[in-house]
Amino acid sequence: MFFQSLGSLWFALSLPAIALLYMLKRTYIDTPISSHLLWNRVLKEQEANRPWQKLRRSLLLLLQLAAALLLVLALMEPGWWRSAAAEGHVVLVIDRSASMTGPASGQDGKPSGETKLEAAKSSALQWVDEQMGSRTTVSIITTGSEPSIAALRERDKSKLEQAIGDLQPAFGESDGTAAVSLADALLREEKEGSVIVVTDRDWSDAASAEQLKLQSPITMMAIADAVSTEGAAVAAFGVKSDPAKSGTQIAVVTLRNDGKKPAVLGADIYADDSKKPIATATANVQPGEWESVTVPGLPEADVYKAQMSKPDERYTADDALFRFPASTEQKQALLVTRGNLFLDKALQLAGIKTVIANPETYEPGEKAAQTVDWIVLDGIQDEELKSKAWQQLLAAKPIWRFIAQAPVGSESVQPKNGSIQIVEHPVTRYLSFEDIHIAKLVQQPNVTWGEAIVTFGGIPAVYAGQEGGRPMLLFAFDLHDSDLPLRPEFPVLVVQAADWMGGSAKSQLGEAVSGSQIDIDFSPNAASASWELIESAPGMKRYAEASPLKQPEANGGIVSPNQTVPDVPGLYRLKEQDAKGALVSERMLHVTADPREFASADSSRLLTLKQASAADGAGSKQPLAGSSDAAGMDRQTADSLIRWIALLLLAIIALEWGVYRRGRAI
Repeated sequence: MFFQSLGSLWFALSLPAIALLYMLKRTYIDTPISSHLLWNRVLKEQEANRPWQKLRRSLLLLLQLAAALLLVLALMEPGWWRSAAAEGHVVLVIDRSASMTGPASGQDGKPSGETKLEAAKSSALQWVDEQMGSRTTVSIITTGSEPSIAALRERDKSKLEQAIGDLQPAFGESDGTAAVSLADALLREEKEGSVIVVTDRDWSDAASAEQLKLQSPITMMAIADAVSTEGAAVAAFGVKSDPAKSGTQIAVVTLRNDGKKPAVLGADIYADDSKKPIATATANVQPGEWESVTVPGLPEADVYKAQMSKPDERYTADDALFRFPASTEQKQALLVTRGNLFLDKALQLAGIKTVIANPETYEPGEKAAQTVDWIVLDGIQDEELKSKAWQQLLAAKPIWRFIAQAPVGSESVQPKNGSIQIVEHPVTRYLSFEDIHIAKLVQQPNVTWGEAIVTFGGIPAVYAGQEGGRPMLLFAFDLHDSDLPLRPEFPVLVVQAADWMGGSAKSQLGEAVSGSQIDIDFSPNAASASWELIESAPGMKRYAEASPLKQPEANGGIVSPNQTVPDVPGLYRLKEQDAKGALVSERMLHVTADPREFASADSSRLLTLKQASAADGAGSKQPLAGSSDAAGMDRQTADSLIRWIALLLLAIIALEWGVYRRGRAI
C-alpha cells in the first residue's frame, strides 16, 4: 500500500477536534420534580451543566469520527500495488556480449554454476512465464555488431522460450546502444510499450544508452554479479627472432592486474602442440597496472601460446594469446635463362629465391628436384632440355614458359593492332596491359592444358591452366620483344603469376576479432577453403562445440577474398583446396573476443535510466535501475482505494441518518 499525498495527513487533526467537542458538550442530569415551574430558575441558570466530562460510548460520535477519518484517507490518495501481467508491446533486449560468458553468483555471493548469459536467459524465461499477459506481445532483440531480432511481436510463449533458449554469446563487437535504439524504434507507433534490458553490471554501453532520447519507458533487469571482480589477463604477447642466438626466439609477455590488490601473475608459454609449457613469465603486478616480461631462448615453432598459469575467475577469454613468428619460408624457382635481369629482380621482389641456370652448362640433379618448387623457362627451346634429368624435372614441377622462337609447327606473327582482351583470372587480376607493345607473338596451336587469358591484337598472348595437376603458364612472346618489363604492372604481374604457380611465400593470417570481416589472399589454385578449429580459447570449448563453424564462401570455383572470421575465440587453420580437393595451402588465424570486453568491472557504468512512466504518473511501478534481483522484474500496477473509501463513506452517512431518525444521538 502507498499514499500519494502524505501532506494531507494534517487533516487528521479533525479527529481529536471532534472528540474535544463531545468532551465539552453540556450534559444534563435527569431529576424527578413535581412541577417544572419550581425549577424554572434553575434550568435557566443551567446549574447541572458539566463542560468537561469523560467520553461515553456514543454511536453518533463513532460514526462522525469514521467519516472524518475516511475523508482524511481520501485526501491522502491511498492505493496499493498488485502484481499484473505486462500489457502492450514489451521489447526484451538481451545482452550476449563476451563478458556475459563469465560465471554468475547466487544470492550468497558464491558461484551459482551457470554463466551470466545463462542467468540472463533464465530471468527472461521467468519473465515470459510469469509476467506475460494474454494481450501482451513480446519482441526479443539481441546485441551484437549489429542488433538482431530473435522474435518480433510474438504472443506464443513456446516460440519466445525457444528463441531465448537458442541464444549464444557474441564474442565480437557488441553495440548495446544500437540494440536499445532499435527497441525504441519498434515501439514508436505503440501506445503501450516498454523496453527491458537484460544484462549484467558490466554493461559497457550504459553511459551511451543514457544519452539516447527515448520515447518509451526503459528498465534494466540486472542479473547476478560475477563471482569475483579480481581478474588478470595476458594483455599482449609477441615473438621475434633472437639476434644474439641463431635458431631461437624471444617472447615478450605483458600481464595485467585487474584486481584491487597486488598479485604475482604468471603466464605459461607453449610451442606448437606441446602439452607442457616450454617457459614461464612471472611478474609482481600492482592493481590496475601492466608489467612486461622478456623470455629468451625459445625454440623455433610455427605458433606460440601464452596462457595464464592460474585461470581468471571473472573472464577467461583474455587468459591466452596466440602468436606466429615472422615467416622465414622462401620458395625457390629455377630460372633457366641466358640472362634476364628484369625477370630475375621481379621474382626476388615477389619473395622468390631464384636459382639461375644456363641450359648449356647446367644439368639438374636430385638436389634440384628436392629444393626447386617451380621452373621458369625464359626463351629456352625444348630441344635444349632433352636429357633424362631435365625431362624428369620438367615432368614433376610447375612450369612458367616464355617463348622466344617459334617451334616446329608454329609461326611468329605481328599483332595487327594493340587491342587487349583479358579473361578474369588470378594472374590478370588488377592488370589492364594498356599501352603495352609486343613486337611479335608465337602462335600456339597445340595448347590443350589451358586457355588464353590475354589476347593481344586478336592473337592469344598468355595461356594459363593445369597439366597433371601442375599449374602452367605460357607467355607466347619474348620479354625482349616487349616493353612489358618497363611498365609498372610488370612487378604486379610477376607476383600474381608466382602465386598462381604456388611459389610465393605466404605468412600466417595473424589475429582478428570474432565475427569481423578480413581480406585473405587465397592461392590462385584454390577452388574451395575450409576452417578447422585447432584450439579454442580458455573456457570457450563449450561454445565452439555448440556453434557451427561457418566455412569460407566460394562461387564458381573462386574463393572470395573477403571472408568472415569464425565466431568463437581460439586458434584456427584455414585450408585451401584445388578443384580436385587436393590441399594447396594452410595457414593459421588467431581469433579474439572484442578487446572492450577485457576491461575490468566498473560499477560507475551501471545503468541509471529514468522511468518515463513513473515520472509521468502513468500508474506503473518499475524496479530500481541497477537492481541485481532478477526476479524483481515483477511488473506492478497501482489500484486506487478512493472509490472504496467513497462507498464506505456513503454507508456511514446512511447509518448516521438512521441514528438521527431514531433519535439515538447518544
